[in-house]
Amino acid sequence: MNAIRSLLSIYAAASCLLAFPSQSGAQDISAERRGSIRGVVLDAEVKTPLAGVKITVLGIPREVLSDGEGRFEIPSVPVGGYVLELSFPYFRTRRVTDVIVKSGRSTTVETDMELDNTALEKKEITVTAAAFPTGGEASPSTTGFSYEEIRRAAGAAGDVSRMIGALPSVARTNDMMNHLVVRGGSPAENGFYVDNIEIPNINHYPQQGASSGPIGLLNVEFIRDVAFSAGGFSPVYGDRLSSVMDISFREGNRTETNLQLELSMMGLGLVAESPLPGRRGSWMISARRSYIDLLIRLMGSGVPARWSDLQAKLVYDLSPRNRLTFLAVAGFDDSGTKKEDAVKDAENAFGELDTTEVTTGLDWFHQWGAAGFSNTSLAWSETRYQESARDTLSEELLRTGSNRDAGWTLRNVNTFRLAPSRRIRFGFEVKRLATRFDSFEAGTTDVLGNPLPEVTRRARVETDLYSAFAQYLWDPLPALTLQLGLRADLYESGEKVRLSPRTTLAWRPSDRDTFDVSAGLFYQRLPAILLVQKGAAARFLEPRARHLVLGYRRLLTETTRLSVELYDKEYDRMPLDPAQPTLFPMDEIFLDNRFGEHGVLVFDGRARATGAEILIQKKLAERLYGLVSLSYFRTRYRGLDGCWYNRVYDNRFLFCVEGGWKLSRSWELSVRGNYAGGAPYTPFDIAASEAANIGIFDPARINRGRLPAYASLNLRCDRRFNFRGSNLTLNLSLWNVFNRDNVSAVYWNAQGRRPGRILGWGLLPVLGVEFEF
Repeated sequence: MNAIRSLLSIYAAASCLLAFPSQSGAQDISAERRGSIRGVVLDAEVKTPLAGVKITVLGIPREVLSDGEGRFEIPSVPVGGYVLELSFPYFRTRRVTDVIVKSGRSTTVETDMELDNTALEKKEITVTAAAFPTGGEASPSTTGFSYEEIRRAAGAAGDVSRMIGALPSVARTNDMMNHLVVRGGSPAENGFYVDNIEIPNINHYPQQGASSGPIGLLNVEFIRDVAFSAGGFSPVYGDRLSSVMDISFREGNRTETNLQLELSMMGLGLVAESPLPGRRGSWMISARRSYIDLLIRLMGSGVPARWSDLQAKLVYDLSPRNRLTFLAVAGFDDSGTKKEDAVKDAENAFGELDTTEVTTGLDWFHQWGAAGFSNTSLAWSETRYQESARDTLSEELLRTGSNRDAGWTLRNVNTFRLAPSRRIRFGFEVKRLATRFDSFEAGTTDVLGNPLPEVTRRARVETDLYSAFAQYLWDPLPALTLQLGLRADLYESGEKVRLSPRTTLAWRPSDRDTFDVSAGLFYQRLPAILLVQKGAAARFLEPRARHLVLGYRRLLTETTRLSVELYDKEYDRMPLDPAQPTLFPMDEIFLDNRFGEHGVLVFDGRARATGAEILIQKKLAERLYGLVSLSYFRTRYRGLDGCWYNRVYDNRFLFCVEGGWKLSRSWELSVRGNYAGGAPYTPFDIAASEAANIGIFDPARINRGRLPAYASLNLRCDRRFNFRGSNLTLNLSLWNVFNRDNVSAVYWNAQGRRPGRILGWGLLPVLGVEFEF
């Protein structure tokens, strides 16, 4: 991925040539511009509309009630950012932050309210207004972000994975890849859902068998909100050991047609949205294309690269109780490095990498009266990888491949309220997955000095997965909630059934305090790229993780929450390679951004992660917003030699401060500061490496070295212009303001016949432009 890093550096140089336009040609008359707020309020549990909810725009004397369909409209609101307060008898008062009103446009708010069982028991109405879920169903280890929080985050560039990287549960890896390494896991252990449709990877240049990539795929303009669970998650989600990211796309505008042009680190893009005829639904579409390859041609460089993506969502109301949603997400990427550029950058290989990823699906939402609802989706996903690489010194072919992952998924999730104190969720999944390999690996030497023979692989791995799940939620007392869940996964056409019990107990001694404990089992299939390797497919097991989480949450103010969590996470049945008894195959994707070649795998590996996390998150109410996260943890694995070793993501200490200050309705400043302890690495055996001119580990020091600590400071400034019927937003970010040399990894430089360092980005300016009309 050094080529990607070089390309983004070129983008940075080009960004330096751009500046904010002069204000002389566009008078700031925000105070005279107005828009409107439209929305719908639903019951959080069963998604029924709530009629008669009082919606108040804080800061201005505006107040309306929702109608019989839960909908409301607040016309003629001055442009700016607002907080809505929603109040309704026997429901917890809710505050919705970051409601941005723009000139000549309608801002849509889709929100919900939680039933307050305490108020029902006491026959009184609670008045505590909170911007966070406060009921017993608020899942442990789960953090939510809105569209606006992701869009404006310094150092994220609208990439939801990079935004999630600010949380204390996510280890720091490097700047070039947005690995999600959650509580001692690996990038292969994360799941992503968009509107009840699972997406294998939400990044451009996706890594086969993992969830990582250098650049986010999803357009943040589509995102309504994100819920990220770092452990102990519901049995509604399965086949993942570490985390689940549940993303909700917003609907397109149901009342008017809107267009938006954008220029950012992601490229040039267009977003269009409009109501369907009869206003029985809406559609929206986004198309983006990078322009770095155009700059490269102008600058005379020989490193071609381009990426583009297409996203679409269509919503159609079949009836008041039935709704169809069509979703499509596609990414198209190709890049390459010529020999002369590899020589210049001291890279050991050059070649090409092309990927295509497509997910399409249809989701049917059905409302079962006032009792509950169901979502049923049918989706198709496909990812194609085309790769070739040659040795920089000899030009010999190192590897070539044309691989494909594809599959169908049928998913059904139902939610019913049996009584105010009892709820149930249940459903099923059916997956038909197929992976095709057509690849060649030249003979080489592995990192322990073992010879690896030449391998030509032409194989097809087919997997069926049948799952059923249920979760019972009971409030035996007004301040106590018990969640009992069970998931059953049927692997390999009925040969293996895995049961995953999960439970959570939450106690709320007051409206502001919650104590909870969560425990459960989690299983996951191995990546197909490991299953296809010699001898593995016939005798594989599904790795297993046990989660135990103790948590405390306190609502410090209506818009500020403190979370403290302790966790213990134990793995067993992890794959190990007898030829590499001291290494951990699930971590090797960090070394070369890919899984390596193995012989017979055995499933006797164990690992453990323990840690403590503190998170203070503040939603925007007036001027200030942000979060402070702090984490101390340790993660290790046991090799086949019986010894315990540090995992490659064992930073030990993480600290992040992120937030901003709204100077006015037009100006906003934001910052992100990160610090992480140095990640482990294995020093080379210099004599053996020099003799073979390939990196060979010192077997006595596996993961005993430490990279320097990681530190970075990112700044961002946003400026909004509101015209009559259109809006312009400019932003300029500076990544790694102090130009610190953060070492991402140590590798063997075959050209120099010595160890080398891979550095993260230096000072990187990032410019963004959004024009809405």
